[in-house]
Amino acid sequence: MIYMDRLLKLVEKQKNHHMLLSLVMVVFILFDISVPNKVADAVDSIVGRLVVLAVVVYLFMLNPVVGALGIVSAYVLLKRSESASGSFGVQDSLPSETVKNMHLTAYNQFPETLEEEMVEKIPPHGQAELAPPSFKPLIAKNKNAFVV
Repeated sequence: MIYMDRLLKLVEKQKNHHMLLSLVMVVFILFDISVPNKVADAVDSIVGRLVVLAVVVYLFMLNPVVGALGIVSAYVLLKRSESASGSFGVQDSLPSETVKNMHLTAYNQFPETLEEEMVEKIPPHGQAELAPPSFKPLIAKNKNAFVV
C-alpha cells in the first residue's frame, strides 16, 4: 500500500508532456517497432550514439522517471539500429584479419613437393658458361613479309 501511494504521488507530479513521452517510450520498448534504415544508419555511427547519449542525459535532468525510460529506450534503439543497419552481423559473423591470417597460415602448411625438390637440384648456370656463337645469322628471302 505504501508503494502504491508513492507511485500515485509520483504520477501526480508528472506533467502531461512527460506522461506522453513516457508512454511513447514504453510503446517503443514493448513492441517490436522497426527502425527505418536511414535512422538506423544515423544512430549506428559514433556521432549518432553521442547524440542519443546527450538526449538521455537531458531526459534524466528533465525528469528521473523519463530519464530511466530514456536509458532503456536508448538501449533498445541502439540494438535495433545495429540489426537494421547490419553492423551487428558484421561484428558477429565476419572474422577479423588475425583470425583470417591464422586460417590461411594453417592452410599453407604442407610438405615440400616433388617439383620443389627437382627445382632445387637443378645446377645454376651463368653467362660465363655460354660460348660466343660460331655463326652469324643472315636475313633470308622473306617473300614479301615484314622484317621484325
